[in-house]
Amino acid sequence: MSPELVVVRRAGALWGVPAAAVAAIERGPEGVTVRLAGGRELGAEAVVGLSGEVSVRGLAPPVRRRLPPAVAGLALWNSEPVAVLGVAAAPAGGRR
Repeated sequence: MSPELVVVRRAGALWGVPAAAVAAIERGPEGVTVRLAGGRELGAEAVVGLSGEVSVRGLAPPVRRRLPPAVAGLALWNSEPVAVLGVAAAPAGGRR
C-alpha cells in the first residue's frame, strides 16, 4: 500500500493518517484535532507534514505486540519512523 499521509506528532512519536480519510484538521488550545471521515477524532500536539506516497510495511508479530491495535504498519518519512494508523481501527476520541 502506498498512501499519502497526514503526519502528526502525538505522545512523542510520529503517526500517519491516510490523507484520503481526513475530513478536517482543527487547531485548539491543547494542540490539533484530526477529524476522520467516519466521525472519529485523533488528538495530537501538532501536524508536522503531509507525505507524498510512502511505502507502508506490515508489522512482524514481535513488533505488533508492542504497538496499539490501531497501527496498520510502519513507514519512513524524512528518515523517521511513522506508525501508520488503519482508518477503520483509529482510536475514537483519542487525545494526547
